Amino acid sequence: MVERQGTDTTATLRTFPTAMGGVPPALGNRQRAGTGDCPGRDVGGTAGPNPDPSRCTAQFAGFTAVCWDTSCTYKILPAASCTGGARPERKYTCNVAVGGAALSGTWIAVVPSKGFRKSGYRIVQDGSRLTFSSPDGAKSTGFFQNGSTVVAEQWKVTGTVKNNGKRIEWNNGSYWEGQ
Repeated sequence: MVERQGTDTTATLRTFPTAMGGVPPALGNRQRAGTGDCPGRDVGGTAGPNPDPSRCTAQFAGFTAVCWDTSCTYKILPAASCTGGARPERKYTCNVAVGGAALSGTWIAVVPSKGFRKSGYRIVQDGSRLTFSSPDGAKSTGFFQNGSTVVAEQWKVTGTVKNNGKRIEWNNGSYWEGQ
C-alpha cells in the first residue's frame, strides 16, 4: 500500500457499468455508491483504481472512498453527503458486517455502586455506527468494535453487548438495560 500525498491536477473519467440489472457491484466490503466527489474531509489515500479493503473497518463504516484511475481518497463523510467536489468519479461506501445486535431504542442506565437507575437513555443505530444519548442531552458517537463490543467515543467508554442485545456492560462499572 502506498499513501497518496497531495492532490492530482487532472483526472480521466471512466464509466463503470453496473452489473446484475443495475445493482452496483460490491468491491471487498465496499459497495458502489454511484459517482461523485466532495471537498475536504480527506483522511488518507492509496494508489490504484480500487479502494483498499483493509481501510473498511468498523470505525470507517458508512464513510466514503472516491476512486480515480490511479488513486483513491478516503473521506470521513457518508457517501450520500459526498457531493460538490471538482473531480467526480467512482464513489464507494464502507459496509461492515459486524454481526452485532440491533441496539436502537430506549435504555435504562444502572450504576450499582451508586444505587443509580434512570431511564431515557437512547441508542440510534445505522449499521455499525451508533449514537448514544442521555436524558440530559449529552451525546456520543460510537461504533461496533466487533460483534459484541461497542465504543462510545466522546464518553470514552467501551461496552460488552450481552443477552442478545438487551444489556450493555460498560467498562466503567455501569450497565444499560434495553426497555
